[in-house]
Amino acid sequence: MTPSTRSSESMAKKNLLIKTFLVCILCLILFFLSRFIDLKYDLSHQKKHSLSPYTKQLIKNTPSPITIHFYISTKNPPRLSLIKQEIIQFLDEIKDYGNNINVSIFSTPITDENEIKLSKIGIPKFQFSIIEKDRKQIADAFCGIVLYYADKKEVLPLVKGINSLHYDITLAISQLLQDERPFLSIISSETDSKDSPFSYLFTFLKERYDLNFIQENETIPTQSSCVLVLSPGIVTPQTSDSLYTYLENNGNAIFFPDRYSVDGATITDKESNIDSLLSSLNITLKPGLVADELCETVSFESKDTAFGVNQKYNLKYPLWPSIFSNQFTKGDYPFFSDVHQLVLSWISPVSSTNDGAITLIESSPKSWLLSSISQMSPKKLFDFRQNQQRYPLAILYDNPNDSLGKYAVFGSSYFIRDTISTRFPTNLYFTLNFIDWMSLSHHSHNIPRLITNQYLLRKYTDGEKTILKSLVFLISPLLLFLGGLFYLGLNRKQK
Repeated sequence: MTPSTRSSESMAKKNLLIKTFLVCILCLILFFLSRFIDLKYDLSHQKKHSLSPYTKQLIKNTPSPITIHFYISTKNPPRLSLIKQEIIQFLDEIKDYGNNINVSIFSTPITDENEIKLSKIGIPKFQFSIIEKDRKQIADAFCGIVLYYADKKEVLPLVKGINSLHYDITLAISQLLQDERPFLSIISSETDSKDSPFSYLFTFLKERYDLNFIQENETIPTQSSCVLVLSPGIVTPQTSDSLYTYLENNGNAIFFPDRYSVDGATITDKESNIDSLLSSLNITLKPGLVADELCETVSFESKDTAFGVNQKYNLKYPLWPSIFSNQFTKGDYPFFSDVHQLVLSWISPVSSTNDGAITLIESSPKSWLLSSISQMSPKKLFDFRQNQQRYPLAILYDNPNDSLGKYAVFGSSYFIRDTISTRFPTNLYFTLNFIDWMSLSHHSHNIPRLITNQYLLRKYTDGEKTILKSLVFLISPLLLFLGGLFYLGLNRKQK
């Protein structure tokens, strides 16, 4: 081996060492800089893991500090530990974006003293079941958030996961920044009591509104953000006139009238004078109930006369129509965001002669109208299929050029009663979103929706999936090929 050859090999080794050293230094610099750069791309459906524009605007412009305290128990099972980490990451994002947001995490052991302390600020101890070594055990935990602003406080007593936290936090901050809590007036033949069929709905509404139940002959307060007319009975002329005057002064109202009273399989006419009030708004609640082939399964009980025993049976019940997203009105209405299905039980068709009225929800083309329904056996409802067509089930009137405010009419209140909404929670969540949209300021249109669907990644078409698969399949060999060409080019230059 000649001296010149040895010299060339020595230079090549030195060059390789220098290149390796420079690459290592570059990697270290990039690693160091990456700690100060927070880059992420949200691939989830409708950017579920990103702050909404309204949330960003809200927390960026708070005039005074907002303090957020997150209380979480110690020694948690893996599932709750994962929820804890997700909540902390979300709160960190709020703190990083907000100029006046302070976040504190309190890991709180389960003790009698801590239970009393947290219960005083509105965070209860809750129980959950865990399975370890094939044994089911009951464990206690805390998982709640308290927000403070000036002398006001909002409490999220139980945070079960990240799903609705974006909505709950945004709404809580919005309420903290308001001078007064929004005010709802309610006209209903069902009182605000533990026995009310709407107690579940009222519980959620009380978290964000002050509720005022209108008594007989009472007028509608002008400061009401919205009026809910829930299964009204006989509304006095004074109250009816007051409601129309309220609407004329740009007020908002949502009607949930019932044409019939339902008791099991027995359906009777409901005593109500709601027709006269609706007719003043050019709205008609038509007689009959909408039946649909696309319906839910219901459990019934009947008495066997031969043996004197009760028998239970399940059957498809067409008076519980299943409503899917393609039956919602087209348009940018945020209360439909992520709502894929509703079950509108015992509902009557509605119609309006107002030019500005739109059909919010309609039945499927496989639906028909049942007019004579009292004492009708659930097993025979499909025998009365005739004149199948779509029927309007909810309408909205929102004409900015009219002196009247917004109002909406749904053909039933049964779909938001406790017996139905606990079985189909999307019914309740949709209703809460809709009430928020009708009641709060125009900014609330941008509040992230309470509903979060189970499709975390956005849906891709078959063509997009093919392109993505091809890119994933080809990207590694392509990078190797380009790297080889680059290395070959460097060698040729050196020679």
